[in-house]
Amino acid sequence: PICYFADITNGQKLEDMDISVHCDLEIFDWLIKWVKKELLASQENWPKLNASNVIPILVSASFLQMEPLLLDCLSHCHSHLSDVVKVSPNLGCLNETIISRLAAMFTNLELDMVKDKKDRIQPRLFCKLIQSLCEVEAQALRGHYATLAGLYRCLKCGKHITQSVSSYVHCIPQNMKLNRWGQIISSHVRDINWSLSNYVSNLYKELRSWRKVYWRLWAACHFLYCSICECHFPSSQLHWCMFHPEPAQYMGGPNENGKLGRHPCCGLQLVYRFESITPPANGCQYREHCVVPENDRD
Repeated sequence: PICYFADITNGQKLEDMDISVHCDLEIFDWLIKWVKKELLASQENWPKLNASNVIPILVSASFLQMEPLLLDCLSHCHSHLSDVVKVSPNLGCLNETIISRLAAMFTNLELDMVKDKKDRIQPRLFCKLIQSLCEVEAQALRGHYATLAGLYRCLKCGKHITQSVSSYVHCIPQNMKLNRWGQIISSHVRDINWSLSNYVSNLYKELRSWRKVYWRLWAACHFLYCSICECHFPSSQLHWCMFHPEPAQYMGGPNENGKLGRHPCCGLQLVYRFESITPPANGCQYREHCVVPENDRD
């Protein structure tokens, strides 16, 4: 059960050798009881994990290569992490391997519900989720239905878009064209001076929270379609559906078929009655996009 000793004593004669173990006596006693638990008649007498002892036992199980116990500890932390954070004095002892394995058990919503007011472990777990969000294949079981892989900034319009939606997200009019099927296609230009690493770093400087950085990145790569303005938009812009509260009024009398007009609500932007290409949605006010889910991903 304790593979650590098997590795360090491989090929050695142990009859006349003393082994010193530097460990908290209560924790080591718990470990020995766990190793011998099968000899006990009733499972009620088996050593039990709780919020107070799971972290030192987890560290010891990782060091001693006790994989079954390590999995039990990770599972307990996954189910009771808020309680563990509350009573554990030191969580900095958890190495990157343990943090990675623990983070892999959480969905983004589960981790968001963890109560960690002093940011003792939650930021490290969200950093692991950010790494997962950058994988080429989206991991739906973790709440990732899109990926940051391939995210770039358009040099012309300044939008952050992924390759999978680049042709649907509107760019500036000069970079839009009709394809042979009559569809409006945007030709975004990748900004070669922009990098995802710098973007994440700048987001952290702005938000000062890895939790907020994660959700900003998540929202930046998950696009939806609005049935009102008929545009694709990132989830971070759910309330950015532009509209004019008053219809356009065209110059000239009702029988003159005026071609040029303005919206009386703002009076700023010219409106053309006949346009060969319908421009992207615009307006002087904002409302919430209307999303009609068409599949499980939406």
